[in-house]
Parts: sequence; structure tokens; C-alpha cells
Amino acid sequence: MRKFIAVLLLLIFAVPALGDDITQPVESVTVNNDSLAGIWKFTMPLGFDFSFFHKTKWGPQGDAFCQIEEIQKKLTVHCLGFRLGVKDVSHGSLSMKGRNLRMVWGSARFYAAINGTQQSATQFDGIFSVQALGVSDDAPDKVVGTKLALVPSAPDKGEKLHLVALILDGMAKGALTVPLDPKATGVRILNPDTLRQLGDVRSIIYVGEKGNANTALGSVYDIEFANGHLICSLHQTADNKLDQFDCG
Repeated sequence: MRKFIAVLLLLIFAVPALGDDITQPVESVTVNNDSLAGIWKFTMPLGFDFSFFHKTKWGPQGDAFCQIEEIQKKLTVHCLGFRLGVKDVSHGSLSMKGRNLRMVWGSARFYAAINGTQQSATQFDGIFSVQALGVSDDAPDKVVGTKLALVPSAPDKGEKLHLVALILDGMAKGALTVPLDPKATGVRILNPDTLRQLGDVRSIIYVGEKGNANTALGSVYDIEFANGHLICSLHQTADNKLDQFDCG
């Protein structure tokens, strides 16, 4: 009997499990253009169900927040909470040829990609696709990317700035002191040594909300340290207990 393999993917922007390690990019392409570097809002599918047995079922469009940066002369793209199945693939590669760009997350056998066109230094659009074992499918709606101009004095619309500061301070000291949802599986505990190496917090800037009007996945903040920066997202339950926290 012929064997079939099915792949089920749900909520690619789901939160990571407690203590998960960040997966490094599977492929990296050398580029010479760093004009895209910065924090971006991607409007794209929030999830999908991909199978060899039926046509891909795509989730609704929503907002995700990604950081494009140059690491060792190569552009990478990091999207908070980006998962394929159970695997964290939040760090991906970015290559450009003229105004055409390609972002890839995952492995050669199993990956998601955005193929698009840079419209300006602060805008691109393109197509989101997923491929497994040579079988691929494209999402029906266009992906739109917008580079954000962060202002330190921007209003804290998420109203969680002080909570972010409290969480990071506790993790730097080796103890999370904020109330934690007992069912939480998406709280990433940061290494105290990593936080101490980053130094003092200089500013915390509200970036936006992950998800859409029907699905709130968390508030996103940019944290500037003396020796670097992080983007972090967090979410609380209705009774103000932390059930999601992720940084990168």
C-alpha cells in the first residue's frame, strides 16, 4: 500500500513553549543592501492548515512584527513567535536581487517564504507560501510590509510598559515576580547573564499589537539597552496573569 505523509500546521505565530531555544536560520544569503534594516509590521496569514490530502486552509490576515538586521554582513529576518508546526523558526534569511526580495524560514524540506517587491525603503508587498517535500501553496491574500519609525515618546497604547520593565528586571535577577497563569506554556525565560550583558534599560517603546481585531496575540515593545536591544511581546489573561512572553 502506498504511504502518504500529511503535514498539519496551525498558528504559525503561536507562542513558544517554556524554555524553548531559538532556532537559527537554516539558510543565509549574502546581500549588500541594508536599507531594510529595522522593525517592520507584516500583515499576513496568522495561521494555516497545510496537508497533502486537501487544499491549504489559510487563517485570517493579521499583524506580525519582525526585525530585519544585518548579522555578519548578511541580512536576517526575525519574526516573534514564528513557528512551523511545533518548531520555532522565528529566525530566517533574507536575500535581494534588485528590488525583488525573498525571506525564508525553516529547512530545505519544510519552509515558509515571502517573495515580494520592495516598493520603497519603508514598504514591500509580496506573496506568502509554504512548501513541504516539494509540494507548495500560496496564500490568497497579499503580504504587506511596513517599516516602523519608532519614537521614544510614543504613547503606550498597550499599557504594559511598566510590566515589561518589571519582567526584565526580575529575569535579570533570576526570579520572575509577576503573577503567572498556571496554564501558561508560552513564557520564555531569558538567561540572566544575557540580560546583564545587555546592560541597563535606556528606553522601552510601544510598537503595536500582534494579531487582528478578533485575535489578540500580544503587545509588542522595543527595548533599548546600553549594549543592544530586544523586541518583546507579552500577553495577560483577563485576571492580569502573564500567559505569554517572548523576546529576541
